[in-house]
Amino acid sequence: MKMHPAVIWNGLHFKWQKYPHRLSILGSRLFPIWSEDRKQLLTYDHELSLKIGNWPPEHAEYFVPFTKLHAQQGFLGTGHAIVPISCPIEVGGQHKETIEVSVPNLVNYTKQNDIPAGNRVKVLLNGFRVQSENNVSGWHFGGLGIEISNTKLVSDNQLQFDAEVYVRPARSPEPLTHGNGAWKFHKDDCQYFIHFDFMVVAGAKEEVHFTESKVEMIENTARKQYKGLLKATMPGKDNERYEKAFSGITGFKFKIDKQDSAILKQRTGRYIREMGFFNEHFKYDSASGVGEIAMNLAFSNLGDRVGYLANKWKLETSVNLCMVQMNGLENMEHGNVKGITASNRKAVSQTKPLWEAE
Repeated sequence: MKMHPAVIWNGLHFKWQKYPHRLSILGSRLFPIWSEDRKQLLTYDHELSLKIGNWPPEHAEYFVPFTKLHAQQGFLGTGHAIVPISCPIEVGGQHKETIEVSVPNLVNYTKQNDIPAGNRVKVLLNGFRVQSENNVSGWHFGGLGIEISNTKLVSDNQLQFDAEVYVRPARSPEPLTHGNGAWKFHKDDCQYFIHFDFMVVAGAKEEVHFTESKVEMIENTARKQYKGLLKATMPGKDNERYEKAFSGITGFKFKIDKQDSAILKQRTGRYIREMGFFNEHFKYDSASGVGEIAMNLAFSNLGDRVGYLANKWKLETSVNLCMVQMNGLENMEHGNVKGITASNRKAVSQTKPLWEAE
């Protein structure tokens, strides 16, 4: 079987150029593009999905880093899952679902085509798309998160993991908020479909080793804009067995604290001008087995011309990380895809290749 390049998703950053908007559709996903005979992987298309709430139409800048690699040993394969969630406005909801995976159904990028029982295995988040279903304009932002955990092999070529999704749609204290359409706030829950892609990484214990970590920030100062760089040191195996390593994300969560003010207690959401979590610079020392990750975080509801109308918030955010030490890694490259979306009131799904097909 031929070995194909695999791509590890390393997060997402986007920023509207002028104004903040509600969260209705947000996504960053990777799609392999194959030759007609399906024997050669030519490139990957990145699909950026982003939609304004209702008004005004405008553009958004986006940036998505990734790691491209070949694996001579072990197993790398991708799959896709959908988790629906429904919750009351302001209250939000959290839902955990166990995902069953049959390895032959995955898109395989390695020569190894199975995962025997006894192999080490981990599942990474490799992109996502969240979409409001019963409100085309979406709701104001109170929180969003996806977490993958508890991966285990049930038997040869059968594994399972838990996927936990979190959303908290909310109202906003800003004046003249509108555009909720047919959604009836007094009786309808807020409904979402959360799509996510995942990368299964597996191998014998002499082929692969996983080290997990978490970066988190709890902001005690109310503000309208946050940018930070959170670093994590990940001590892996130090016996020089693994010459190379890469990093992935297993989960993220953004959460805006509810306000103490009695006036605003029923309007705890915010527009989003900017939001991001991504790792662009991963460093690994094979002699010590130590990896270093710098996670960029950003959130803002501050518009260029109407910033004085924006209400402050306190943010809690976390990102779950995994360092993968793996033998047989070749042609490892770090890259990114970036661009500017079209100006459109409808859903924007814009595709761009990660590299030009040969």
